[in-house]
Amino acid sequence: LRHIDQTSFQEDSLRILRAVAFASRFDFKIADESLKLMQSMNIKDLSRDRINAELYKFFKSSKLEVGYKYLQELNMEKEIFGFDSAF
Repeated sequence: LRHIDQTSFQEDSLRILRAVAFASRFDFKIADESLKLMQSMNIKDLSRDRINAELYKFFKSSKLEVGYKYLQELNMEKEIFGFDSAF
């Protein structure tokens, strides 16, 4: 997966979680340049409902470990789940 426009994640930060969900569902690799851009963003502007709706899709995926690895790389697991998995 690769972003096509620098502003795509700025316009809607839910796209970060969607990219992770797609990677998890279809075993896609997220391009390094997209990961760097995603790391510079945050999802604090999103409502809990929007996050939960995307997480629902994420948890239905067949490659959950792929998506979780990306959440760790993006340092979002603490923000989403309330804990840091690097213990």
